[in-house]
Amino acid sequence: AESNVFIITSLENGLDGSSSDVTTGNNINLGGDVTVKSVNWEVRSNVQKFYTGGTLYTESFTLVSSAEHFISGGGPSGGVQVCIGSDLNVTNADGTGLLTIGAVTAKFNYIGTDTIVNNRIVADNITVLKPNAWADSSYNKLSLGWGNAGTKDEPIIVVNNTLTLGDKTELDFTKEQEYRENSYISAGGINGSGKIKGFKTEGRNFYITLTGVGEFLYSGIVSGNTNVIMDSSSTQIFTNSENSFASVTMIAGRGEFEGSLGNVVIEGGTISSYDVDSADTVMNMASLTWSGGAIDINILEDMSDTIAIAGNFTTSGDDKLTFDLDFDEFGMESFLEGKDDKSYTYDILSIGGTSTIDNSNFVFDDNSDKFNYDFAVEDGIGKLTISLIQVPEPADIAVIFGAFALIFAAYRRK
Repeated sequence: AESNVFIITSLENGLDGSSSDVTTGNNINLGGDVTVKSVNWEVRSNVQKFYTGGTLYTESFTLVSSAEHFISGGGPSGGVQVCIGSDLNVTNADGTGLLTIGAVTAKFNYIGTDTIVNNRIVADNITVLKPNAWADSSYNKLSLGWGNAGTKDEPIIVVNNTLTLGDKTELDFTKEQEYRENSYISAGGINGSGKIKGFKTEGRNFYITLTGVGEFLYSGIVSGNTNVIMDSSSTQIFTNSENSFASVTMIAGRGEFEGSLGNVVIEGGTISSYDVDSADTVMNMASLTWSGGAIDINILEDMSDTIAIAGNFTTSGDDKLTFDLDFDEFGMESFLEGKDDKSYTYDILSIGGTSTIDNSNFVFDDNSDKFNYDFAVEDGIGKLTISLIQVPEPADIAVIFGAFALIFAAYRRK
């Protein structure tokens, strides 16, 4: 039988990252806080446990699946569960701490590994690796367990920088318990193409707060009651048209989205469709509540991005509500010159429910002084009108000055 590795309280009598004991134990049991340089843990039985009190502090923690254990007569022999039941802190001063899930000793046939989180994980970075397996059905998961699901202020998983989900991986927060309603994680940003799954039952929500700096691109599918909160200095891009969010809340940063955004709240930052170089994309929302921040709209002659709101549109507060307009200035000028009234109206919002405009402090950011703008909601349509500021022709200017000269001469005669 595999022996257990018991960690007491310190590096001297605890783990050493170079020790062979680390990779031969069946379970890792903590009797208190332990600090080590690194852990490379080879999984050799169907259920592995990291638990029993305390916190493990390390700069690198790698979970490795053993090919020798999984192969059985050349076919798949199931998967493995790794239960995280003690707090885990994988950080260092320069932000390069890394928790790696799903490494293998060699490529082989297996179904998958499921790393189940019951206690808090804080890491600079977490990477869930693509399964290195012959079986197409193989997967690697990072999933919510049966215990702690975190709170808004203390998420169950905190990733200071980057959460990377490789192909055929899952961030699975679908496990429901009667005694909890919501679950919470935070990350600087999300990269990769794995799936993100939230609770499926109405009234139970999975919240992801994004807090980082830089640019992150996620091409996987978001599903279930998954709620994204952008409160960062970063740009987070969601590229998959099959995304289905329960809600998106913009507080700070830039979010670019494909798919169905659910109930959208904009308090700050900028929200945009993903294809920012096009002018015919649609952002689909269940509802929109706008009290600050910006909506990015791309325009090309008589085409514009649009927002389709199935339910209600509400504006509130007294902050500026900014339309960040992206178009070619020369092209727009030429387009409007061809119109009789030198203006054009774009239907940029369609509203299926009611409209409550308690804040009409709309502003328009275009880095140009050649155009006037107006936004109004009429019969369930949000209409943006762009008109060319008329500059008098030289002959018109001469007539105006001539009229002023006549008035001035008449005044002198009096």
